[in-house]
Amino acid sequence: MNGTEPTRKLLRLTIPNAYKILIDELESHHIHAYDIRALCYQASSTIDIEIQFGENFTHTMKESFEEKKLEKNPDFINFCRKIGETCKETLIADYFRMVKP
Repeated sequence: MNGTEPTRKLLRLTIPNAYKILIDELESHHIHAYDIRALCYQASSTIDIEIQFGENFTHTMKESFEEKKLEKNPDFINFCRKIGETCKETLIADYFRMVKP
């Protein structure tokens, strides 16, 4: 990694309130915190949120948000909902692929 790339950090440690909103949304879809990997990259005035999920965390969803009041940003709330729906579909598909004879 060179000096210009932002460092990746766990969302849970960097922005705990945003992580809680994400986990609350995922729990409404019966998805647990250990089913995802939530990372963030901080660049100047934006935060890139990256959520990895699925078997071996091979599926990724990413979006950028303004740093201020991320937890109250309606775009972040919608991103969490989209993650919940996509992650649920992916986990179900992975399960059926795994049990397929």
